Amino acid sequence: MKTSSGRERLVVGGWMVVAMMLMWSYSGTLISLLAVRHVPQPLQSIRDAVQDSSVTVIMTPNTVKIKSGDLKDLNDLKYVGRVLYQLAKDNPHSMNTHVRHQRHVIIGPTLSADLLIANLFAKTGKCDFYKARQTFFTTHHCMIGQKGNPIVPAMSHRLRGLVESGVYEHWLFNSIPFMTSCRLSPSKITVKEALTLKSLWGTVVLLAAGLLLAFASFCLELFLANYVFV
Repeated sequence: MKTSSGRERLVVGGWMVVAMMLMWSYSGTLISLLAVRHVPQPLQSIRDAVQDSSVTVIMTPNTVKIKSGDLKDLNDLKYVGRVLYQLAKDNPHSMNTHVRHQRHVIIGPTLSADLLIANLFAKTGKCDFYKARQTFFTTHHCMIGQKGNPIVPAMSHRLRGLVESGVYEHWLFNSIPFMTSCRLSPSKITVKEALTLKSLWGTVVLLAAGLLLAFASFCLELFLANYVFV
């Protein structure tokens, strides 16, 4: 392309800068759309579940009996039909139905939640569920002996040593395969899947918007070149 003045060189240079910026922006957005997927994790506390009117809570009967605070608000959800009571043995089925396909959450012990998530990960190889950051209750695993039996203090001493040394936690993790696989699952993951129009519609819209913007910039530059720089 031959240019006859510095003004025309300025127009051509400006056009090249705009075109390259649009190209870099589009290529970066395309890569992020195709390779990185954001996994929303909106429910991280009792307050989040209470305030989201579309969420139904699944828990065992008589789980919450508190007269104040967030736990009271959680218990009061039963008066508006947002609580589904069921036995703990039904949680695996609910995880794969209500929680997966609908707006349900399960309230239960941390160990039970780890076990449910680990079992589903073993079947699918995916971390489709997550645990909230907030813990609600403190539970203990213990051995029960007869009151006054002299063997109870000796057992307590040895069990305390196992817990404090981390041996119990080590045994627990080894007894449940994949227990830690989804414990710290990221909110952004890299995915590989076949390209379809459904997965590329956002990219096509972005491309069309970029082309329209580039065309508008080109027309504006022609107008300025003809009427301003003359």
